[in-house]
Amino acid sequence: MRRSRHENAFSLFAFQDIITAVTGVVVLLTLMLAVELVQRKEISLDPGSPSSAARAAELSALVDEAETLEKTLREIQALVEEAAAVPFNAISQRKRELEKSVLSMEEESRNLSGEINRVELSRQQAAAKSEALSETVDLDTLRQQLGALKSRLNSLLVSPRVAYNPSPLARKSALLVDLSPEFIRVSRPGLREPLVQFDKTQTPARIDDLSTWAISRDPGDEYFVILVRPKCLAMFDETQRRLRELGFDLGIDLLGPTAVLSDASQSGDSR
Repeated sequence: MRRSRHENAFSLFAFQDIITAVTGVVVLLTLMLAVELVQRKEISLDPGSPSSAARAAELSALVDEAETLEKTLREIQALVEEAAAVPFNAISQRKRELEKSVLSMEEESRNLSGEINRVELSRQQAAAKSEALSETVDLDTLRQQLGALKSRLNSLLVSPRVAYNPSPLARKSALLVDLSPEFIRVSRPGLREPLVQFDKTQTPARIDDLSTWAISRDPGDEYFVILVRPKCLAMFDETQRRLRELGFDLGIDLLGPTAVLSDASQSGDSR
Protein backbone atom coordinates (compact mmCIF):
# COMPACT_ATOMS: atom_id res chain seq x y z
CA MET A 1 0.00 0.00 0.00
CA ARG A 2 1.50 3.24 -1.05
CA ARG A 3 1.93 6.18 1.29
CA SER A 4 0.19 9.37 0.56
CA ARG A 5 2.26 12.07 -1.02
CA HIS A 6 0.86 14.59 1.37
CA GLU A 7 2.28 12.80 4.48
CA ASN A 8 4.94 14.90 6.38
CA ALA A 9 8.56 13.75 5.87
CA PHE A 10 11.23 13.53 8.74
CA SER A 11 12.79 17.04 9.59
CA LEU A 12 16.13 18.03 11.34
CA PHE A 13 15.10 21.62 11.92
CA ALA A 14 15.06 21.38 15.75
CA PHE A 15 18.55 19.80 15.91
CA GLN A 16 19.97 22.54 13.69
CA ASP A 17 18.48 25.15 15.99
CA ILE A 18 20.23 23.59 18.98
CA ILE A 19 23.56 23.40 17.18
CA THR A 20 23.26 27.02 16.05
CA ALA A 21 22.43 28.23 19.57
CA VAL A 22 25.35 26.32 21.16
CA THR A 23 27.70 27.65 18.49
CA GLY A 24 26.53 31.21 19.21
CA VAL A 25 27.08 30.75 22.95
CA VAL A 26 30.60 29.42 22.38
CA VAL A 27 31.41 32.33 20.07
CA LEU A 28 30.05 34.81 22.64
CA LEU A 29 32.12 33.28 25.48
CA THR A 30 35.21 33.37 23.29
CA LEU A 31 34.71 37.04 22.54
CA MET A 32 34.18 37.86 26.25
CA LEU A 33 37.36 36.02 27.26
CA ALA A 34 39.32 37.80 24.53
CA VAL A 35 38.08 41.19 25.71
CA GLU A 36 38.96 40.32 29.38
CA LEU A 37 42.49 39.28 28.40
CA VAL A 38 43.00 42.48 26.42
CA GLN A 39 41.80 44.63 29.36
CA ARG A 40 44.08 42.83 31.85
CA LYS A 41 47.06 43.34 29.55
CA GLU A 42 46.29 47.06 29.25
CA ILE A 43 46.01 47.41 33.07
CA SER A 44 49.31 45.61 33.63
CA LEU A 45 51.02 47.88 31.08
CA ASP A 46 49.54 51.08 32.63
CA PRO A 47 52.28 52.75 34.79
CA GLY A 48 49.65 54.52 36.89
CA SER A 49 47.86 51.39 38.05
CA PRO A 50 48.27 50.25 41.70
CA SER A 51 49.78 46.94 40.74
CA SER A 52 52.38 48.62 38.51
CA ALA A 53 53.27 51.12 41.27
CA ALA A 54 53.68 48.31 43.82
CA ARG A 55 55.90 46.36 41.45
CA ALA A 56 57.97 49.45 40.71
CA ALA A 57 58.41 50.15 44.45
CA GLU A 58 59.38 46.53 45.07
CA LEU A 59 61.83 46.61 42.18
CA SER A 60 63.37 49.88 43.52
CA ALA A 61 63.77 48.35 46.99
CA LEU A 62 65.44 45.29 45.53
CA VAL A 63 67.81 47.49 43.52
CA ASP A 64 68.74 49.52 46.63
CA GLU A 65 69.34 46.37 48.64
CA ALA A 66 71.50 44.95 45.87
CA GLU A 67 73.58 48.16 45.80
CA THR A 68 74.00 48.06 49.60
CA LEU A 69 75.11 44.44 49.51
CA GLU A 70 77.52 45.21 46.71
CA LYS A 71 79.01 48.12 48.67
CA THR A 72 79.39 45.95 51.79
CA LEU A 73 81.04 43.27 49.72
CA ARG A 74 83.55 45.76 48.32
CA GLU A 75 84.40 46.99 51.84
CA ILE A 76 84.93 43.44 53.05
CA GLN A 77 87.15 42.71 50.08
CA ALA A 78 89.18 45.86 50.82
CA LEU A 79 89.64 44.79 54.46
CA VAL A 80 90.68 41.31 53.40
CA GLU A 81 93.20 42.72 50.92
CA GLU A 82 94.57 45.12 53.56
CA ALA A 83 94.89 42.33 56.11
CA ALA A 84 96.58 40.10 53.56
CA ALA A 85 99.10 42.84 52.79
CA VAL A 86 100.28 43.11 56.44
CA PRO A 87 103.15 40.74 57.27
CA PHE A 88 102.52 38.10 59.90
CA ASN A 89 105.55 39.21 61.93
CA ALA A 90 104.16 42.74 62.18
CA ILE A 91 100.83 41.39 63.43
CA SER A 92 102.58 39.29 66.09
CA GLN A 93 104.68 42.27 67.19
CA ARG A 94 101.58 44.45 67.46
CA LYS A 95 99.83 41.78 69.48
CA ARG A 96 102.71 41.58 71.97
CA GLU A 97 102.73 45.38 72.31
CA LEU A 98 99.01 45.43 73.02
CA GLU A 99 99.36 42.68 75.64
CA LYS A 100 102.11 44.66 77.38
CA SER A 101 99.94 47.80 77.32
CA VAL A 102 97.04 45.89 78.87
CA LEU A 103 99.27 44.53 81.66
CA SER A 104 100.67 48.02 82.32
CA MET A 105 97.20 49.53 82.50
CA GLU A 106 96.04 46.83 84.90
CA GLU A 107 99.03 47.51 87.17
CA GLU A 108 98.36 51.25 87.06
CA SER A 109 94.70 50.66 87.87
CA ARG A 110 95.64 48.60 90.95
CA ASN A 111 98.02 51.34 92.10
CA LEU A 112 95.35 54.00 91.65
CA SER A 113 92.83 51.92 93.59
CA GLY A 114 95.29 51.63 96.48
CA GLU A 115 95.96 55.37 96.39
CA ILE A 116 92.23 56.12 96.38
CA ASN A 117 91.73 53.85 99.40
CA ARG A 118 94.55 55.61 101.28
CA VAL A 119 93.15 59.05 100.45
CA GLU A 120 89.66 58.00 101.56
CA LEU A 121 91.04 56.65 104.83
CA SER A 122 92.94 59.90 105.43
CA ARG A 123 89.81 61.89 104.67
CA GLN A 124 87.76 59.88 107.14
CA GLN A 125 90.40 60.31 109.83
CA ALA A 126 90.57 64.06 109.16
CA ALA A 127 86.78 64.32 109.27
CA ALA A 128 86.67 62.48 112.59
CA LYS A 129 89.33 64.78 114.05
CA SER A 130 87.58 67.87 112.68
CA GLU A 131 84.25 66.75 114.13
CA ALA A 132 85.79 66.13 117.57
CA LEU A 133 87.57 69.50 117.45
CA SER A 134 84.41 71.33 116.33
CA GLU A 135 82.44 69.76 119.18
CA THR A 136 85.05 71.02 121.66
CA VAL A 137 85.10 74.47 120.09
CA ASP A 138 81.30 74.57 120.01
CA LEU A 139 81.12 73.78 123.73
CA ASP A 140 83.55 76.56 124.59
CA THR A 141 81.73 78.99 122.30
CA LEU A 142 78.37 78.08 123.80
CA ARG A 143 79.70 78.65 127.31
CA GLN A 144 80.97 82.09 126.31
CA GLN A 145 77.71 83.00 124.61
CA LEU A 146 75.72 81.80 127.61
CA GLY A 147 77.77 83.98 129.94
CA ALA A 148 77.28 87.00 127.68
CA LEU A 149 73.54 86.39 127.49
CA LYS A 150 73.28 86.16 131.26
CA SER A 151 75.14 89.44 131.73
CA ARG A 152 72.95 91.21 129.15
CA LEU A 153 69.80 89.78 130.70
CA ASN A 154 70.85 91.06 134.11
CA SER A 155 71.48 94.51 132.67
CA LEU A 156 68.07 94.51 131.00
CA LEU A 157 66.29 93.51 134.19
CA VAL A 158 67.49 96.65 135.97
CA SER A 159 66.81 99.07 133.05
CA PRO A 160 63.52 100.27 131.45
CA ARG A 161 64.46 98.83 128.02
CA VAL A 162 62.25 96.71 125.78
CA ALA A 163 63.92 94.33 123.28
CA TYR A 164 62.14 93.54 120.04
CA ASN A 165 62.89 90.16 118.42
CA PRO A 166 61.55 89.86 114.83
CA SER A 167 60.30 86.41 113.79
CA PRO A 168 62.76 84.53 111.53
CA LEU A 169 59.77 82.93 109.74
CA ALA A 170 58.20 86.27 108.69
CA ARG A 171 58.04 86.65 104.92
CA LYS A 172 57.96 90.48 105.18
CA SER A 173 60.32 92.97 106.77
CA ALA A 174 59.15 94.67 109.97
CA LEU A 175 59.06 98.44 110.45
CA LEU A 176 58.69 99.60 114.07
CA VAL A 177 56.48 102.65 114.64
CA ASP A 178 57.19 104.16 118.07
CA LEU A 179 54.27 106.41 119.07
CA SER A 180 55.24 108.99 121.67
CA PRO A 181 53.53 112.22 122.81
CA GLU A 182 56.55 114.13 121.49
CA PHE A 183 57.32 112.29 118.21
CA ILE A 184 56.63 109.40 115.82
CA ARG A 185 59.75 107.37 115.08
CA VAL A 186 60.01 104.64 112.39
CA SER A 187 62.93 102.24 112.63
CA ARG A 188 63.97 98.85 111.33
CA PRO A 189 65.07 96.00 113.64
CA GLY A 190 68.85 95.68 113.68
CA LEU A 191 69.57 99.33 112.85
CA ARG A 192 70.64 101.77 115.56
CA GLU A 193 69.47 104.87 113.72
CA PRO A 194 65.76 105.36 112.86
CA LEU A 195 64.64 105.45 109.24
CA VAL A 196 62.62 108.61 109.81
CA GLN A 197 61.28 110.67 112.72
CA PHE A 198 58.41 113.17 112.73
CA ASP A 199 58.68 115.92 115.38
CA LYS A 200 55.91 118.35 114.50
CA THR A 201 54.06 119.91 117.41
CA GLN A 202 50.56 118.81 116.42
CA THR A 203 49.75 115.10 116.54
CA PRO A 204 47.57 115.12 113.35
CA ALA A 205 50.43 116.71 111.44
CA ARG A 206 52.81 113.96 112.57
CA ILE A 207 50.27 111.29 111.52
CA ASP A 208 49.84 112.99 108.12
CA ASP A 209 53.62 112.98 107.61
CA LEU A 210 53.79 109.29 108.52
CA SER A 211 50.98 108.44 106.09
CA THR A 212 52.65 110.43 103.31
CA TRP A 213 55.97 108.65 103.95
CA ALA A 214 54.31 105.20 104.06
CA ILE A 215 52.88 105.68 100.55
CA SER A 216 56.38 105.11 99.15
CA ARG A 217 56.71 101.74 100.94
CA ASP A 218 55.63 98.35 99.50
CA PRO A 219 52.87 96.50 101.45
CA GLY A 220 53.95 93.27 99.78
CA ASP A 221 57.42 93.40 101.31
CA GLU A 222 56.95 95.26 104.62
CA TYR A 223 54.56 95.48 107.57
CA PHE A 224 54.32 97.85 110.54
CA VAL A 225 54.52 97.02 114.23
CA ILE A 226 52.92 99.88 116.18
CA LEU A 227 54.39 100.37 119.65
CA VAL A 228 51.78 102.09 121.85
CA ARG A 229 52.43 104.00 125.07
CA PRO A 230 49.69 104.68 127.64
CA LYS A 231 49.15 108.31 126.60
CA CYS A 232 49.03 107.60 122.85
CA LEU A 233 45.85 105.52 122.46
CA ALA A 234 44.03 108.17 120.40
CA MET A 235 47.11 108.59 118.22
CA PHE A 236 47.24 104.80 117.80
CA ASP A 237 43.64 104.60 116.52
CA GLU A 238 44.24 107.16 113.79
CA THR A 239 47.67 105.75 112.88
CA GLN A 240 46.50 102.16 112.47
CA ARG A 241 43.47 103.33 110.44
CA ARG A 242 45.70 105.27 108.03
CA LEU A 243 48.15 102.36 107.59
CA ARG A 244 45.37 99.82 107.05
CA GLU A 245 43.89 102.04 104.33
CA LEU A 246 47.26 101.90 102.58
CA GLY A 247 47.09 98.07 102.60
CA PHE A 248 49.77 97.31 105.22
CA ASP A 249 49.64 94.41 107.66
CA LEU A 250 49.90 95.60 111.26
CA GLY A 251 51.25 94.29 114.53
CA ILE A 252 50.69 95.90 117.93
CA ASP A 253 52.80 95.99 121.08
CA LEU A 254 52.57 97.97 124.31
CA LEU A 255 55.39 99.97 125.86
CA GLY A 256 55.72 101.58 129.26
CA PRO A 257 55.83 105.37 129.48
CA THR A 258 59.62 105.38 130.06
CA ALA A 259 60.55 102.25 128.04
CA VAL A 260 63.35 102.50 125.48
CA LEU A 261 63.18 100.22 122.40
CA SER A 262 66.22 98.15 121.50
CA ASP A 263 66.93 95.29 119.09
CA ALA A 264 67.11 91.75 120.48
CA SER A 265 70.11 90.98 118.29
CA GLN A 266 71.96 93.74 120.14
CA SER A 267 70.51 93.35 123.64
CA GLY A 268 70.51 89.54 123.82
CA ASP A 269 66.91 89.27 125.08
CA SER A 270 63.69 88.36 123.32
CA ARG A 271 60.25 89.42 124.14
